[in-house]
Amino acid sequence: MKTPAEFRSAALRIEEQLRSLPEVRGVAMSMGRPGRKPVQAARPIEVDVASTGPFDLSLDHYRVRPSFFEFYGLRALRGRLLRNEDAADAVVVSERMATLLWPEADSIGRSFRRSSIRYRVVGVVSELTFPSLGSRLEGPEFYSAFEPQEFFFFQLRCRTECPPVSVFNDAVLEAFPASRVESVRLEDEFAAELIQPRRTAVAGLMFGSLALLTVAAGLFSVLSFAVGERRQEFGLRAALGAGPATLRSVVITQAARIVVIGVPVGAFIGWSTLRGLSALWYDVTVLDPAAWLLTVGVIGIVSLAGAWGPSRSAARTSPLNLLRGDSR
Repeated sequence: MKTPAEFRSAALRIEEQLRSLPEVRGVAMSMGRPGRKPVQAARPIEVDVASTGPFDLSLDHYRVRPSFFEFYGLRALRGRLLRNEDAADAVVVSERMATLLWPEADSIGRSFRRSSIRYRVVGVVSELTFPSLGSRLEGPEFYSAFEPQEFFFFQLRCRTECPPVSVFNDAVLEAFPASRVESVRLEDEFAAELIQPRRTAVAGLMFGSLALLTVAAGLFSVLSFAVGERRQEFGLRAALGAGPATLRSVVITQAARIVVIGVPVGAFIGWSTLRGLSALWYDVTVLDPAAWLLTVGVIGIVSLAGAWGPSRSAARTSPLNLLRGDSR
């Protein structure tokens, strides 16, 4: 049975072997990694502020080597990153966790307790982000010193293709005879994580597009019918001297007036309704400019097109036929 020191020494030797491979650009060693649920901190969390009671939080706890931060592009915002010589109670917290626990104070030098362990904050880092929409991956993170236990992860970043597992499989099994080596591509896990949200997004896009097309078709039909019913009026205007350009101008101006009045009213009703659905969206706000511009643009174009066709036909028909109700 290996001692903790022997366990750690063996893990570090394997890390150095991986770093020496020509295909490998970077190596990170940790317990917990993006895409795999990390070690969950117990609740509640007690902080060192006398006026603040325990927090009922679920925190994502990663035990990492210092290289983990560079590997995932996490930069120190305040304080410093972890060092190899740090004690087990030294931690680095994410910016969101620091804001939640100490909203009005500097978090550097503060402490919090998880179960029977009190951690001391030495730094604050940027958020760990990766393409996942799972609610279980949304907890604030904190990072403590890595200590190899029954399982841990090597994360590799390679220039082209990463080396096969067989390259370092023997070294791992020699150091940890009871271990099992698995090779997982983070890209594959991220893609699997996004399958269901993407399906939902595609379904939402299809239903939203169908609704927009239905509204556009209905609006086009109503405006075309309303303009067509005014053919005798157009005949009377033409008999009194109104030219084709004047007739078209009258119809287009009235259609534009409907759009100018109706779009703000509809937008307000839609905005009021959508606020209640904002919890179902991801990375889209109620005031998303692209969605609003697309909707308003389609409605405006359809409104003008619905009025333009019948008015153009009326302008090309003789006044006498228009007064008779004849479209020829």
